[in-house]
Amino acid sequence: MPIVRWYGSSGMQRKAYHSKIKAPEAVKAPYSSKNTFEEELSLSKELFYKAFQNNPNLLFISTMDGELIDVNKAVLEVIGYSWDELLNISKIQKDFCIIKEENALPSEEESGNKWVTFQTKQGQIRKGILTVEHLHVNNNTYVLKEIVDITEKNKFNQEMEHLDRLSIVGKMAAAIAHEVRNPLTTVRGFLQLLQKKQECSQYMDYFNIMIDEIDRANKIISEFLSFAGNKTKPSSKGNLNAIIEGLVPLLYATATQDSKDINVQLQEIPPVLLEESEIRQLVLNLVRNGLEAMDNGCELILKTFLEDNSVVLSIIDEGPGFSKEALENLGNPFFTTKDKGTGLGLSICYSIVRRHNAKMEIESVPGRTNVMIKFPIINN
Repeated sequence: MPIVRWYGSSGMQRKAYHSKIKAPEAVKAPYSSKNTFEEELSLSKELFYKAFQNNPNLLFISTMDGELIDVNKAVLEVIGYSWDELLNISKIQKDFCIIKEENALPSEEESGNKWVTFQTKQGQIRKGILTVEHLHVNNNTYVLKEIVDITEKNKFNQEMEHLDRLSIVGKMAAAIAHEVRNPLTTVRGFLQLLQKKQECSQYMDYFNIMIDEIDRANKIISEFLSFAGNKTKPSSKGNLNAIIEGLVPLLYATATQDSKDINVQLQEIPPVLLEESEIRQLVLNLVRNGLEAMDNGCELILKTFLEDNSVVLSIIDEGPGFSKEALENLGNPFFTTKDKGTGLGLSICYSIVRRHNAKMEIESVPGRTNVMIKFPIINN
């Protein structure tokens, strides 16, 4: 019985796999020299090996029982396991890296493609499209699995969908905000006049409720207007610490009123490109969100610092944290975890962050949520 040897990207022998695979019979060809034929066969094997190893998709070759015969370089680079680790894992679990398979779409049923979720050695969850082919060689059947990693493409598509939603909200705001705000202002003015009349004093509680609701409606319209128009990116330098220091008295007053505490830790940071009014709105929204999430007696930490080539604004609260589902939907217009929220506050924050060429990262576990805004440092 011949031995088929499979070689990895390092060029060293990985394993000797015993099988009934026979060397292919010589194809009739107009070669008169045995050496020439052997050279052509060697070249063919080398081309196949390089095509297999340099394929950017993840390729697995295994027996029907799931025992690995070979993988390409992309598998080792993306999954993060060594060849020896893959061998040990595959003996225990057939689909060692695939943690979820979803039903194929109607258009994919014939081709056998499936959406899959797979996991790296470091625990990172990635998305891919799995194709499985059966190779029949000399009465033996082998399995060729190919996973096309679409994780980054998925993130790009999600970001584009998010931008589309923001665009829709902006168009809605531009179309209806002013038309709605004008009659509300008129109604509020007449209610204030009625409040001053002695004969209407018995209805004072009703007037106060109506005025509060009108103010709430105006606040929602103001949030809509934050999406409207094509705001330009900031072009002037500013100091993030100076803006926060100007807000500290207001933030302390808000926290003290709710029996909570704010710990401000500002490190020395360089100036960045920013629009002061938008940064004020960003900080106020994020701090208020954190305070509302916490119970009385808890502490919110507001700090700035340098990290790599970024100025970081970090807001850490001691609230209950976000679920995995909530984290995936944060920033989408009208999605909210609050009982009386509009779902627009954090969307506005994302818009402000995007206009400043910054990044928002949220880390959340029960009892601690850290919202970080990373502003790029200006290269002089």
